[in-house]
Amino acid sequence: MADSTVSAAATLAGNAAPEGAAPATTPAAPATPPAAPAAAPAAHPAAPHWLGDKAAPELVELMKTKGLENPLQLAESYTNLEKLLGAKGDTVKVPKDPADKAAWDALHKALGRPDTADGYKLTVPDGDAGVFAKAAAGKFHELGLSATQAEGLNKWWNEHAAEVARREEVNRNAQADADMKDLARDWGQGYDGKIEEARRAMRELGLSRDDMTALENGGYGTGRFMRLMAKIGGLIGEDAGLPPGANGKGGIALTPAQAAAEIATRQNDAAFMKRYQAGDKGAIAEMERLHRAKAGS
Repeated sequence: MADSTVSAAATLAGNAAPEGAAPATTPAAPATPPAAPAAAPAAHPAAPHWLGDKAAPELVELMKTKGLENPLQLAESYTNLEKLLGAKGDTVKVPKDPADKAAWDALHKALGRPDTADGYKLTVPDGDAGVFAKAAAGKFHELGLSATQAEGLNKWWNEHAAEVARREEVNRNAQADADMKDLARDWGQGYDGKIEEARRAMRELGLSRDDMTALENGGYGTGRFMRLMAKIGGLIGEDAGLPPGANGKGGIALTPAQAAAEIATRQNDAAFMKRYQAGDKGAIAEMERLHRAKAGS
């Protein structure tokens, strides 16, 4: 009977041991190789002879890493380092104590802050009294800004403020144009008369062009200001005994003498005559109305 210890795989593969043969023995595992001896601690690099035998290991390592083989090379390396960092008199440390005013003052001075706020060369726009610039200079100095930084910020602010003012003027002019168109639509045929009433109010109240500009731009706006002035002018005309709307255009009827006086006033008004001579329709219509009133028509 065949040895039952023969595997089926071995039988099928044709490698079964013949009957009566001694079973094969498993070879012994090789012996574990002996452990490698522990590495000896690394020796310190040898110091260049010019350093002597008392140099610290890290200094010796630095000399080798930097390739400094003699005192001349060491001196050159130090010189280059000093050039990079600046001479002793040109260097300052960043103070660690926020309350150390003297140390911070020294740092700010080294970085270019003038001795006083007056040392900043700040510019102001035409017509500016410089109040804001003076206050800004004091704050710049307190914060330690250098002259270059402060003057650069000053230049930026002036340009920014000018651009903001320009945009505001564009928007204001556009709104004024829209307001005048609204007035022309609302007043219709009485537009010229209303404008004359507004001018009468201006004259009677003694308002200059600058006064009216300040009022118009100070919150009233063109439309509201014109309506207010026309209303005041109408009330003034009523108090003077001038019946409103008698000229057929919703305005104030003038006597020939009054019309003649108004014509003379217009002729002495350089701004009005400039508009009139340039063909301004409103100015021409006003003069025609005054001449009709002067003629009693």
